[in-house]
Amino acid sequence: MVATTTSDFGAALTSAVQGGYVAQLSGGTYTITQPIVIYVNQTETGPIGIDGGGATLISQVGNGSPLISMARATLRSPPASASSSAGASPWC
Repeated sequence: MVATTTSDFGAALTSAVQGGYVAQLSGGTYTITQPIVIYVNQTETGPIGIDGGGATLISQVGNGSPLISMARATLRSPPASASSSAGASPWC
């Protein structure tokens, strides 16, 4: 049994999400030692993620944290109606 690390699985998943595709793995065993957080910063219109091909994930993540979570990355920008003529903008 060959074991790979969190970074191997996390890197494959991150690349797939950022590239807009489904990564294909050919099984294997992945030891997850810290949560994998994927930040999505654009609207995805197709399938994204990872097909583990029967991979085994071994969790060494404590405190009840999830192995994998996806979060929406936000970019703060002023709304179209915001005006800076009244002083400093709260959108900076």
